[in-house]
Amino acid sequence: MITLYLLSCIWLSTLVYGSSPSGNAIHGHPGSDAARIERREGEDDPISAVSIVYPLDNAIESLPVTFTAEVLIRPGTGDLFNELYSHMGICFEVNNALFSCLRGRELRDENEIQTLGRFVARVFLSDVDDEGEPVGRRYWVSSPVAFTVVGDAEFDAHIARYTQERQNKYRPGYNLSLVDWALQQQSQRSDELLAQLERETVGLSQSKDEEMILLIGVKTAVETNFALRQAIRETWGSKEALPEGVKVLFIGCRTFSNFDEYNETENEFDAERRRLRDAIELEKMVYGDLLTDELNCVDQYLDLTNKVKEFLHVAASQYSRAQYVMIADDDLYVRTEELVAHLGLRESRTRYYSGQVQAIRNVHKVAPIRNTSQRYSLSETQFPLSELPPFAIGAYFFLSMDCVEFISKNRHRLRDLGGMDDISVALWMMSIQVHPRHAKKLGFLRSDCCRDELVAFGDLSPLAIRDVHDNLLGNRPFCHGFGQHLWLKSSAHAPAVGEYTKLQQFQEELQFDFALGGVRNAGLIQVVATVSTAAHAGIKVSFSPSEDDFFAFSRRVCAESRLHFPSAVNSISCTEIASQLAAGLETLFQHLETSK
Repeated sequence: MITLYLLSCIWLSTLVYGSSPSGNAIHGHPGSDAARIERREGEDDPISAVSIVYPLDNAIESLPVTFTAEVLIRPGTGDLFNELYSHMGICFEVNNALFSCLRGRELRDENEIQTLGRFVARVFLSDVDDEGEPVGRRYWVSSPVAFTVVGDAEFDAHIARYTQERQNKYRPGYNLSLVDWALQQQSQRSDELLAQLERETVGLSQSKDEEMILLIGVKTAVETNFALRQAIRETWGSKEALPEGVKVLFIGCRTFSNFDEYNETENEFDAERRRLRDAIELEKMVYGDLLTDELNCVDQYLDLTNKVKEFLHVAASQYSRAQYVMIADDDLYVRTEELVAHLGLRESRTRYYSGQVQAIRNVHKVAPIRNTSQRYSLSETQFPLSELPPFAIGAYFFLSMDCVEFISKNRHRLRDLGGMDDISVALWMMSIQVHPRHAKKLGFLRSDCCRDELVAFGDLSPLAIRDVHDNLLGNRPFCHGFGQHLWLKSSAHAPAVGEYTKLQQFQEELQFDFALGGVRNAGLIQVVATVSTAAHAGIKVSFSPSEDDFFAFSRRVCAESRLHFPSAVNSISCTEIASQLAAGLETLFQHLETSK
């Protein structure tokens, strides 16, 4: 027996009424008369279109399938819409037979389809009787949407084909893990990367407190979400894509690593932790946009609010000339130019808190989840009230710098709700009477429809982020090629066994050894410098005192050391490394003189 689940979402072009992503259906003034009936589907009907937006036409799906319907109403006609339609049901028809109708505050109906196959669905509005059957005329019958439901094996093969086709468009290794990326860089030793690592200082110290319009802090899991960070760096967060006055930083916190006692010895675990620590430090040096140990927080869900609080403190203290700060998830595609244009239209740069506010968009209050088995539950001890304050969801929200500074100054006194960073921020803002404003054109894949006019869209895989960027660069619609299963980010799950331990800083020092590499033509001496640490084998760099420039040699050693021993180098400058090299060479030459 195969079940096709129905979950209806109604998104409206005004904020008069609607349903939540969980499926709360519309309701309003009951009753109807002949005059109202005549106005339905007439010239002054408030509805402009009714359609099924998911599944897509000609899509291939696996079970369960979730229908998403869209009712668009004309601006300024919300009251008339309520008068004409709010008591009606939203009905789905599949293969010319009624599938289900929703009305009132129903959350979900379930029906059964006995076989896999091809289906054609429509949605319409109608009066509904007590048995859930449509009564009388059907209004706004949508265009048909055809889709095919296949078994798991065939569906997995479909996803694999799509992924392979899309992957071929992008550079090899775009989806590497953090550790594999670091090993790749150390193996390839590209001239471009080495030249970058030859700079006097690398990492976050390169630029701070410059004047900017928008500072974007992207919440990220340091160990597991490297591919998402790379997708952002190479698409909407790249230097080429970011407009002037916008900066992107990744919010990571102190990292924890997993130890599986059944599969690892202590030595193996220690080696893995060293590789992870080295990879993190190398990423920070190469990109200069990742915050980890600089923040007084741990990289776990229950400390998420503290992660946001710590970043806002960094924003207020080190990037105080930013006008606005955006907090975002790392599975987003963001059209930063449109954000900057929108923020530039504001008359005031203060007391601004905005994002996707479900309580405003759907015009219904949100109750806290008390079921402790759910991730977003709140106990009565944590939050005793029966209604949550209106809040901008944590996937993306905006604060003006004065609000950021308030949180920064009071961060030790502001109470938080663990992983509920969005609700915590709303409560903090309430204390200074700053209330959230609903921002349109924000969506996330698990509950919203893909729209070409979206400014930010979340729940995307690294491949989907690249696909959206490729669409826009090619002057195609934002949602070109969209498929919910094809674009959706996979869920990350912690191992079932093992325990997490804090990823320590491995205190190692660079060791320099020098030896003669032989005598070349014309009697020129060649010196070989070997750089190593107590835990890592050495790398060799040659130097001919008579021919080579010492400054260039020291910078080459600095770059190689940063690439191969990032944890040991840490914040050591190239000048400091040059001093150690000069001292070592002087000792070598003195020894040569005395041994003549």
